[in-house]
Amino acid sequence: MPQTDIGSPTRLRRLVHAAVLMPIFAALALGGWLVWSKAAELREARQVERSMDLAVALGDVVHEQQRERGASSVYLESAGTQFAEELRDQRRRTDARARDLMAVRSRLDGMLPTAVADSLAAYVEAVTRRSELRARIDALDIPAPDAIGAYTQMNTTALTTIGHLGSASGDGRIAAHAVGFLALLGAKESAGIERAVGAGGFATGRFDDARLMRMGALIARQDSGFDIFRSIGAAPWIATLSEIEASPASRELTQMRAVALDWPRTRSLGGIAAGDFFAAATERIVALKALEETVGTSIAGAAAALVRSATVELTLAALVLIAGIGLSPIAVRRSVRLLEGDVRSVVGAAEEMTAGHLEGPVPYVRLRELVSMRMALESFRQSIREALRREGQLQSERAARIEAEASKAAEIARLEQAASEERARRASAEAAHVAEVAAEVNGIVTAYGEGDFARRIDLAGGDGQLAAICQGMNRIGDSVGAALGAIRKAQDHLAERDLSFRLPDSFNGVFGDIARAMNEANTAMAETVARIGLATSEIDTSIGEIGEAAQGLAERSERNAAVLEETTASLTQMAELISVSTVKSRDAEKLVAEISSRADVGNDTVQKAIAAMETIRSASERIDGVLKVIDDIAFQTNLLALNAGVEAARAGDAGRGFAVVAAEVRALALRSSDASREISEMIASSGVAVQQGVALVNNSGEVFADIVTGVRDTRARIVEIASAATESEATIRHISDATSELDQAIQRNAAMFEETNAAIGTLRTETEALVSQVSAFRLPEGPVRRQSPRAA
Repeated sequence: MPQTDIGSPTRLRRLVHAAVLMPIFAALALGGWLVWSKAAELREARQVERSMDLAVALGDVVHEQQRERGASSVYLESAGTQFAEELRDQRRRTDARARDLMAVRSRLDGMLPTAVADSLAAYVEAVTRRSELRARIDALDIPAPDAIGAYTQMNTTALTTIGHLGSASGDGRIAAHAVGFLALLGAKESAGIERAVGAGGFATGRFDDARLMRMGALIARQDSGFDIFRSIGAAPWIATLSEIEASPASRELTQMRAVALDWPRTRSLGGIAAGDFFAAATERIVALKALEETVGTSIAGAAAALVRSATVELTLAALVLIAGIGLSPIAVRRSVRLLEGDVRSVVGAAEEMTAGHLEGPVPYVRLRELVSMRMALESFRQSIREALRREGQLQSERAARIEAEASKAAEIARLEQAASEERARRASAEAAHVAEVAAEVNGIVTAYGEGDFARRIDLAGGDGQLAAICQGMNRIGDSVGAALGAIRKAQDHLAERDLSFRLPDSFNGVFGDIARAMNEANTAMAETVARIGLATSEIDTSIGEIGEAAQGLAERSERNAAVLEETTASLTQMAELISVSTVKSRDAEKLVAEISSRADVGNDTVQKAIAAMETIRSASERIDGVLKVIDDIAFQTNLLALNAGVEAARAGDAGRGFAVVAAEVRALALRSSDASREISEMIASSGVAVQQGVALVNNSGEVFADIVTGVRDTRARIVEIASAATESEATIRHISDATSELDQAIQRNAAMFEETNAAIGTLRTETEALVSQVSAFRLPEGPVRRQSPRAA
């Protein structure tokens, strides 16, 4: 059986592959890009979700450390007499939150960005050194401002870590809310520092200039943070913040602030205790903590929703892509093999028939467009076989008649021979015509196999079965040519970015499947381009909102920088005034030292006078004793003289001289008694005067002692004032330097905000370019244009 090389229909295969594979490859490429972008969105969403878990844990630790800082401030300012038990309880709560943070850190180990991991490691290292700080606080070995600064430094490191977490999201809404969340945390941190500073002031009973300036700066920071939060946060959060600021605790705290700020004028705290200020500030901070948890939960919920959405979209895109990758080669291979096999079968059958092999039937084909060709070939084969059968039968009958009528006349034989020749000639002509038609059919089939569907069979002069076969072949060429032409037109529209073109539904069989597949691919591509356009528009809108927020933040930063510059100038003037006060305090210290020295000399003199008066009092008491003895002697002498007079009277004239002597002795005794009495009275009067003098001198001694003590206390106070003035001068200069640095930092932040605005403008330009590129596609009217990405 002769074989013709019909097994390599290269042009037809390439044409079918091009028609089918080009849209499939385009759809697969678009699907791959979509899967890659959704995977990136999923990774980012999961990173945001993990970041919010860590941010919430850090916020809890910062909140407890704020309370520990406040309790430590009161404990130190009161010299350990207040808040000892509260401080121990608060430390236990802080340690519990720190352990929770360590658990979250261990769970996220290796999954955090480098900046976040480094900042978190620095914070953990600071927490490990917290026990040393606590030991110094327990020993009252650290000033309250230094302790507050140490806690504030730890909290600042934690807030810096949260700031790094907020920049991890590429979602505009989540990133903006993260900035608001960080601003709220910063304002709450300033409120915590204010609680520690204010409670310390109420614990000591005084508010010096440094403390008041610190409180004023902290209040300003809170107001700035709340302004940023209001400009970015959601409406329910802003309403909650307004309720907190209007709460009784906030109003009470505002009144206490007014009392503290007015202390330099009134020198009175109005009976407010450190615990009262601490409780009011804590109640307000607890409310801010509740708002912080609400905001954190909302951002975490948004991140979780973004994760779920990205997961669903990634799963659907991956499934569609996998299905396309898995089914497209099968469908293309099956379609090409089906078309190629049927064409091979038809071409082979035509070649067999051309070679004269008419015994076997035409092979079965599955394509509807080729079924009519097979039926035509089969009918053509049957017609040829029937013609050959009839020809054989006629020849047999003719031979039989020739043999039966051999005796007939020669004329009849001649006429019969002539008729037989005519029939043979006609049969030969018919066979030649059939051969020509078969050759033309073979040429058409060969051309179709090579992808040339423009050729047609000339129907002129044809009739019967051969005409039907030729018509069938021409219909096949028309059908296949129209289908491939429509596919070629669809490819031209796709090349021109026209996704609105659709192939008609009039094709049948494999061409109908191809038309539907191409229409579905164009629809999918149109939906994807529409979703990209809508997503780009949303991105452009978000960029505009972020730009406006960044512009507002830059303007507020510039205003804050101006305020800080004025504050720096005021601090410089205050430092100069405190320096002058320090010099005067030192002069007063020297003067009081001289007064103290003179008071010591006067005190020594008074003490000596007291000793002399005591000696005089003792001598007066001894003289009084001697006078009493003399008075007793005079009394006894008077008795003796009286007895002598009585005895002289009894003796008569003999005792007259003795009576005179006795009278004189009696008179002398009386005079001695009178003199002793006078002297005793004088000594008594002197004793009273001496007692009064001793009392006065003692009082003078006590007064001088009090004066010396007062002078020494005054000297110590003046020394403390001079030292405090020196420290205040250093503190004011430090605050001035810090304020200058803060001013420079705010200036740099303002410049960074300007750069951010420029970057946002560039991003917006790129977004507009992407919108322009997407708008170049012509999309069909209808649901595809209106469909949102989520609905899709």
